Amino acid sequence: MGNWIPIVISIISLVVSFIGIGFNIY
Repeated sequence: MGNWIPIVISIISLVVSFIGIGFNIY
């Protein structure tokens, strides 16, 4: 049941990196 935790962490890190890139371009 805990296999979704690493997936959620990777998705959150991807979203944070995309937000950082967006703010960097902006």
